[in-house]
Amino acid sequence: MALASELKISRNQAANLIKNALVSVNSKPALKPSMQLNQNDEICVKFALPKEKTNDYEVNFEIPVIYEDEDILVLNKPPQIVVHQAPSVKEATLVEWLNKKGFMLSNLNGDVRAGIVHRLDKGTSGAIVVAKNNFAHAKLSEQLSDKSMGRIYLALTDLPLKEDVIIDKPIGRNPNNRLKKAIVADAKFAKSAFVNLLSENGINLIAAKLFTGRTHQIRVHLASLNRHI
Repeated sequence: MALASELKISRNQAANLIKNALVSVNSKPALKPSMQLNQNDEICVKFALPKEKTNDYEVNFEIPVIYEDEDILVLNKPPQIVVHQAPSVKEATLVEWLNKKGFMLSNLNGDVRAGIVHRLDKGTSGAIVVAKNNFAHAKLSEQLSDKSMGRIYLALTDLPLKEDVIIDKPIGRNPNNRLKKAIVADAKFAKSAFVNLLSENGINLIAAKLFTGRTHQIRVHLASLNRHI
């Protein structure tokens, strides 16, 4: 897709821009991502502010700000806070907290995921980077893609690892439970590295580095070693 290539963003992000009526070709709205372009066509992208959203969910929590400048925020997400809304989510989210605080956010991923470059599971705490504008969002996504920005997690497990290990096993929907993820042949490529940090008095602390970003990747790869967070 020409738009994705020019802005150095993913095809999904480019499709969202078109879906949200933010892209025009020769002053006419682009209607679909597969639209054919001709030489000298003029493409315009409108980087609008995300629309204010209202719902019945009260934002009754605070999120510490680790770092802020004109382009990005780094937040220390507490556990038990969902990053963005989804059909199954019936509570206030990190995105709604951002909107309540009046932060300007990128909209490459649409209003529901405004500013969200990457996500953390509800039960996971730690640093999460939020983009304030679309340029920063595109650059952060590029860094995640080319691995110049890494992600390292700390976790307590029921058993220590037998040895430091790299797991390269595909992850997809669990065929026995569509709500869960599992190691599935011919699913999406997934790669993780695990290192023992501490094993003392029943406490087993490990570090995990992700080379891909599949949903529940750490839990699924650890489960393949019979280890659980």
